[in-house]
Amino acid sequence: MKNRKSTLLLLLLLMIPLFISVRNVESKARASDLCVMGNYAYFLMTQDVGLFIMDISDENNPQSAGYLKLAAYSCNLIVAEGDYVYVSVQSEISSAEFEIYIIDVSDPNDPVQVGFYSYSTTHFANDLVISGGVLYIVVNYVLKIINVANPGSPVLLNNYSPWTIYGVRVVGTIAYVTIGDTGIHAIDVSNPSSPSDLGELTSVEGYDLEVEGTYAYLYSSNIFTRVNIANPANMTYSGNYSGYGYIDEFTVYNNQLFIIYGSSLNIVDFHTSSPIDRSLSNIGGRYHSMFVDNDRAYFSLYDLIIFDVSTPQAPNRISTTKIVLPGTLIRNIILGVLAIVVVSTSVGLIVWRRDQIKDRMERNRARRAASPQSYSGGMHKAVKISLIASIIFFVVSIAIIIGVQSWDFWTGFPICLSLGPISIAVLCLVPLITWIVVQARRRPIVAPTDTSTKRLTEVTQERQQEKQEGTVFCPSCGKEIDAGYKHCPECGYQM
Repeated sequence: MKNRKSTLLLLLLLMIPLFISVRNVESKARASDLCVMGNYAYFLMTQDVGLFIMDISDENNPQSAGYLKLAAYSCNLIVAEGDYVYVSVQSEISSAEFEIYIIDVSDPNDPVQVGFYSYSTTHFANDLVISGGVLYIVVNYVLKIINVANPGSPVLLNNYSPWTIYGVRVVGTIAYVTIGDTGIHAIDVSNPSSPSDLGELTSVEGYDLEVEGTYAYLYSSNIFTRVNIANPANMTYSGNYSGYGYIDEFTVYNNQLFIIYGSSLNIVDFHTSSPIDRSLSNIGGRYHSMFVDNDRAYFSLYDLIIFDVSTPQAPNRISTTKIVLPGTLIRNIILGVLAIVVVSTSVGLIVWRRDQIKDRMERNRARRAASPQSYSGGMHKAVKISLIASIIFFVVSIAIIIGVQSWDFWTGFPICLSLGPISIAVLCLVPLITWIVVQARRRPIVAPTDTSTKRLTEVTQERQQEKQEGTVFCPSCGKEIDAGYKHCPECGYQM
C-alpha cells in the first residue's frame, strides 16, 4: 500500500511541469476613497476593510508604509487632519451601526485606532468633512456636527436639519451645504453647537459640492454650476458647464474642475467667462477616487496613479503603483495547472538505522517476490484520484471565472480566456495521461519462484522465533517491546 502511495505521489508531482503556465498577477486591493496629507497618501480599502498608507515622498517610486485592518463590513469615506484620519464604516461588531473610526497616524508605519463615533443605524455618510477639530457628517439628509478634539471621546454638538441636506464643505467658520433642487445655503458655524443660516441661493441646483476661494461648484445630473460666495449672505450665480453624463467624481483645483468620467480625466477651465474643456487624458481604467493638490492629481482604485497637472493642457503621468496590502501574497495565478499535494497521514517522520533499513528492504523484496500480484487495483485508484482532482479543478475554475467576471469584467476577461480552455483540457487530459503512465508501470502477474518462497519462509520463521523469545526490537524505532504486540507502542510500526 505504501509503495502505491509513493508511486502515486511521484506520478502527480511529475505531472505538474506538463501543464504549468504561469501568469504573474498581483492580488488586487480596491480603494473606495483616498486623501493626501503631507508625504503620505491614505487609502480606505474595501476588500479586507482597512486603512492603507503609502509614502509618496518619492513620486516616481511610492512605497508601502502602514496598514490597519478595521473591524468593519464596508466603508466609503475618508478625511484627514493633523495626526488623525477619520473613516466612515459599517461596523463589523454590530452590522446595524454606521460609525466614524478615528485613527492616529502620527506614525504612518503603525496606525492605531483611538476612538469611534456611532452616527446612524440605517445609513452611510453621504459626505464627510473635518475642519479645526470639528467633524461634519451628512447622513440621511441631516448635518451632524461632532467635536473630535478628544479623539478618544467624540461629542455630538448639533443635529442640523432645517432642509434636506446632500453635501457639505467648510471654509473657516462658514459651512456651505447643498439642498438638491433648491440650491445652496451658507451656515455660520463659528459656534458649532448653535449653527445659524447666513444666506441662500435657490435659483441653482446641486447635490455634490466643492469650494475653492470665493466660488462654490455644484453638480447635478450633467450640469456644473459655479456660485460666487464672496458675500455668503448674498451669493450669486456665476456660470455653468454641461457636457457629461454620469461622472464618478469631481474636485476643484486652481479654479479648474477635475472630472473623472469613465476612464478619462477631464479638466474644465473656469477662468474664462465661458468654461473650456482643456484636456482629455485616458488614465487606463475606471477610477472612483481622486485627490488634487500642489499641482499633483492622485487617483486610486487598484493602483495609485500620480499625474503632474501643472500644465492642465497636457497632464503628465509620473507613476503608477500597485496597491498591495501587507500580508497579502502576490499570487501566481497558475492557469491550467494540476498541482495535487498528497499527504499520507499514516506516515510521519521515521528514522531508521542502517541495519534496520537493510533488514526492511530484504523483507520487502522477499514478500514481493513470493507473492504473485498485479498493481491493477492501485492503478485504478490512481486514475480515479486524478479524475476527481481534475473535476475539482474544473469546478473551481468555473467558480473563478464567474467570480472575476462579476467583480471586474476587463480584469476577468483575459483570465477567463486562458482559464476556460485550459480547465477543459485538464479535465480531459489528466486522467488519460495518468492512465497511460499507470499502464506503462503495470507489473505482470508472476508466479512465485522456489527461491523467493524459501526466503519468505526464512523471514517468517525469524520473526516467529523472535516472538517466542518474549521480546523483540521494533525495526522502526529500535525500542524493545513484548512479542505479543502487533504495533510498536512507541512509533506505531506494524510488527
